[in-house]
Amino acid sequence: MKNILVYVILTLVQSGLIHAQELPTADTVKTQMVSSDKTRKMLALKQLISNCQTVIKRTQTSGNDKEAKLVDVRRYLQPVQPELIQLAGDKDSRVRSLSCYLLGLTQPNTEVIRTVTALISDSEDDVRRTALGSIVAIGGDTPEARKLILEILTQRANASVFRYAAKVAGEWRMKEAVLPLAESLHSDNNYVKQVSAQVLDGYGSEAISALPDLKRALNETSDQKLKELISSAIENIN
Repeated sequence: MKNILVYVILTLVQSGLIHAQELPTADTVKTQMVSSDKTRKMLALKQLISNCQTVIKRTQTSGNDKEAKLVDVRRYLQPVQPELIQLAGDKDSRVRSLSCYLLGLTQPNTEVIRTVTALISDSEDDVRRTALGSIVAIGGDTPEARKLILEILTQRANASVFRYAAKVAGEWRMKEAVLPLAESLHSDNNYVKQVSAQVLDGYGSEAISALPDLKRALNETSDQKLKELISSAIENIN
């Protein structure tokens, strides 16, 4: 999942939605980023995203792999990392979300990981989803992040946020997440059940404790897709 953010940007470039122009330095948008005007801040963040797309396209032309693209983007964004951290606490959720997205493309450090981790519990679901995507990209596997992910998996308040959290748990092989994922197989939300079965499938034998819930859920459901997902999980875990 580390290169998901880079892949998304690369797809936009290849689709022709973004046309790479002469690349300005990241420093050129700093004034706008610290502006009190919300519109200027949004324009600055969108400009940075566009510039990152240009960086990726140029790296692509040189024949480098995805890891090299990420290195180049991180180098480009380094001068504005402090401003991105500041904007991640902005009162506007769109500014927080875009800032968090860009932080996921920067060189990770303690402050970046702390900032993105805090956004996992943001009041807006869009920001939370962005934070869950970025936390993997920056290698933010910390006890605090794991605690917040477990809360999402246990509460199951929003299916789409649950999906992102479940994918992170699976990526990090969080053993402590097996139980809430197993319990989620009995949720009233069919999508939550499907996601849980898919993620448990990826655990393999590490999710042996989830077998009773998987077998019970298999007997309880009449949904063919869910049956297939649960059957696959049972087979791989066994």
